[in-house]
Amino acid sequence: MRRASMALCVLVASAAAAAQSDTGRAPTTEWGEPDLAGVWVHHNPDRRPFQRPLSDADVYEQLVQAGIAERLSPSVPRSEETKQAAVDAWRRAGAVSALVVDPPAGRVPALTDGGRERMRALWHSTWTSEGPWGGPADLGPVERCLSSGVLGAMFPSIDDDAIEIVQSPGVVAIRVGPMHEVRIVPTDGGAHATSSGGYMGDARGRWEDATLIVDSTGFNGRTGAFSGGNDQPTSDRLHLIERFTRRGRDLIDYRIRVDDPATWTSSWEVALQFRRATDGEVPEHACHEWNAGTMRTILHGAR
Repeated sequence: MRRASMALCVLVASAAAAAQSDTGRAPTTEWGEPDLAGVWVHHNPDRRPFQRPLSDADVYEQLVQAGIAERLSPSVPRSEETKQAAVDAWRRAGAVSALVVDPPAGRVPALTDGGRERMRALWHSTWTSEGPWGGPADLGPVERCLSSGVLGAMFPSIDDDAIEIVQSPGVVAIRVGPMHEVRIVPTDGGAHATSSGGYMGDARGRWEDATLIVDSTGFNGRTGAFSGGNDQPTSDRLHLIERFTRRGRDLIDYRIRVDDPATWTSSWEVALQFRRATDGEVPEHACHEWNAGTMRTILHGAR
């Protein structure tokens, strides 16, 4: 399910060039709202770990979660040289802050009893486990080509690091993730729908000065928080508040508040920047027959 490396290089190179300076005035739409439209890359160029590492052994896992180091499946022997090279490069860069900015310690709060049980009893992705897999439902939602969920799509990942935003009066559309999911966000500040919003939730937005605030509830509890959406199952009580603030020509400051009292003991927040991709588009990252073959292989091997 990896997308074309050439297209990824175009996105990263163009975003890196745009990030050299961003002194221009933040543009507005013809109807007067801050203009967020375009293709944006969140490939974590500052090499910040997802959480502040607790130990040397934890560094590599946090680099994987932050989209810096390549993920290696537990079923494939990990090269200690590869892991150490990634850790050494990160240490040379001198990055100390984490993407998690609240709590101040830079760590995601502890799981609740229900969160731990969900992690044990629901799916087990090939990203972080070796099963058991008795059927397709035992695998992660991305591996099943269902959904990345909002967290899997918006956090940096080694596989996915671009979104596309399209605007019109009263609505913002955000295209995300390998499943080509589109989040439709009305910006009239209206009430949430009473029915479930599914994998991506029910989003409602409003403008506050130069910031688009997106409030999402109504999730179905079938997506994960980490590993591109494959791990740490969330619950249907998940509540997300996102803030998109345009900074000059080529940057969007992005913050997301995660509140799921059935999964974590307290809420937490991640902050990062989206860099404008001046060339290229979000490449296709399609589920197709190859994935069905992989599913059969995994289940055959597990049995």
